[in-house]
Amino acid sequence: NITTTTTKEKEKEARREKKPIMASPNIPYLGSRISLISKSDIRYEGTLYTINTEQSNIALSDVKSFGTEGRPVKKQVAAQDDIYD
Repeated sequence: NITTTTTKEKEKEARREKKPIMASPNIPYLGSRISLISKSDIRYEGTLYTINTEQSNIALSDVKSFGTEGRPVKKQVAAQDDIYD
């Protein structure tokens, strides 16, 4: 049995749990699809969920890892087929 959660359901849950809600007029990029490369040279694509400027980190939802894609690193990391919340 597979459960699918819609964006509106995620927003309702975020409100109940007092989590940050996507799309905010103060941070217009929330809810946008982005691609980033980590300090480990692993590329991720996902939806920007929140930005924490105090801790200098971000959170993504619906994330896919593309691995190191041949970038010059000590150890190559393969892409993953899974998509993470």
